[in-house]
Amino acid sequence: MKLLSQLNKSDLAGKKVLLRVDFNVAVEGDKIVEPFKIIASLPTIRHLVNNGAIVTLASHIESVKSFDSIRDQIMKILGVKVDLLENTRVNPGEKTDDENFAKQLADGFDLYINDAFAAAHSAHASVHAITKLLPSYAGFIIESETKALADAISAPREGKVVVLGGAKISTKMPMITNFLDKAEAILLGGKLINEHEELAKLTDPKIILPLDTNPAEGNALDIGPKAIAHYCEIIRTAKFVIWNGPMGKYEDAPYADGTKALAEAIASAPRSIIGGGDTIAAVNALVPSAKFTYISTGGGAMLEFLAGKRLPALEALGYYGQ
Repeated sequence: MKLLSQLNKSDLAGKKVLLRVDFNVAVEGDKIVEPFKIIASLPTIRHLVNNGAIVTLASHIESVKSFDSIRDQIMKILGVKVDLLENTRVNPGEKTDDENFAKQLADGFDLYINDAFAAAHSAHASVHAITKLLPSYAGFIIESETKALADAISAPREGKVVVLGGAKISTKMPMITNFLDKAEAILLGGKLINEHEELAKLTDPKIILPLDTNPAEGNALDIGPKAIAHYCEIIRTAKFVIWNGPMGKYEDAPYADGTKALAEAIASAPRSIIGGGDTIAAVNALVPSAKFTYISTGGGAMLEFLAGKRLPALEALGYYGQ
């Protein structure tokens, strides 16, 4: 995999660069409410601009059709002079990995940089087909994500704890399976603990379910006080914690205790990786001062990488070799 970090001014000055970023952030009423991914792209953008490249950004946002209403906000957050194409999802060729759409995107550019790790698990035109048309490099985010997550997989099993929440056990199962022999404990919470039939199939003693829950109308909306104490005790003895997915409906104060307590405990671990949009939003809302070793920009991409799957955009960049 060729890296942007290996390019300098002699490689970049005067070059027209298409930079695929992931600005798929939370937008409510034409207002960006969580700019984490936009801010995360700045090191790559600044490296290109500071070395004389002429930069155009390409991205998508699921919750808006056009960037018109938020373009000024994005530019204010970036504070760097670049161009921004329209939402790639407007074109139906994006999701079908259409080479004609990729040619439209590539037209007039000298280099392509992919820094959209959070979109790396999708074989879309702006992260996959386009690599056949331009010299292609991985940006700083993809470089750091692949290193951090590969380290999470290969780190010693002793003292490694995985914490998983979120909505569906099906999205977590591949990672759970991959980490059964790579972690000492896998702690489950969030909406997925209401999937009783699926959870009943998880019989490995490393998979730990909450001792109690905080329910409403028959559904667990948070892990309960016994579970919080139990999980925090496990985390306090851990050497490395990997966390994806809040423990409950953290947006409502009565159901935020589990997520808040675990966030504080994980922040105290010697090493930690957290990821997923909801996880980051929860941390920012409940314990904004908490510090973690690494914060992944990926949700689904993080889970699939940690499950040992080959991500199409990384494959297109040559990450897995020939």
